[in-house]
Amino acid sequence: MIVKDFCYFEGSGRNLRYDDVIRACSRSLDALGTGYLDLYLIHWPVEEVPLEETLNAFRKLLNEGKIKSAGVSNFDRNLPKTVLEMADFPIAVNQVEFHPYRYRKNLLDFCKDSGVVVTAYSPLGVGRLLPDTMIREVAARYNRTAAQVCLR
Repeated sequence: MIVKDFCYFEGSGRNLRYDDVIRACSRSLDALGTGYLDLYLIHWPVEEVPLEETLNAFRKLLNEGKIKSAGVSNFDRNLPKTVLEMADFPIAVNQVEFHPYRYRKNLLDFCKDSGVVVTAYSPLGVGRLLPDTMIREVAARYNRTAAQVCLR
């Protein structure tokens, strides 16, 4: 079961305000019928909501045991560094678009050096990369599928 409460686009804050974070987490816990979530992500920060406000809510959820790990999604450029400087708790994951034609070596290296796991979304380019000639040639050379090449 996938719960998308936290990612609903309700107004400009997208559930990033302190009270909205707490409420969205409670809805997710209720929907899943569990007392905690293994990982909870801040999905794409917005200028209208200070990142510190969202991080304060995550700190509360961590301290209460409602979430076991905190992460971020779509934090690229300077945002990973900013969140790591602001958070007084570990950031476990940064979920970003990542595939052979959106390979972000600098971001990957920074996250790795900072102890943050990069999780790729759309690693197959929403399927658009599978018929790509270059990817298919590499796959044939190594006796792999195009999907395996993209994921690697």
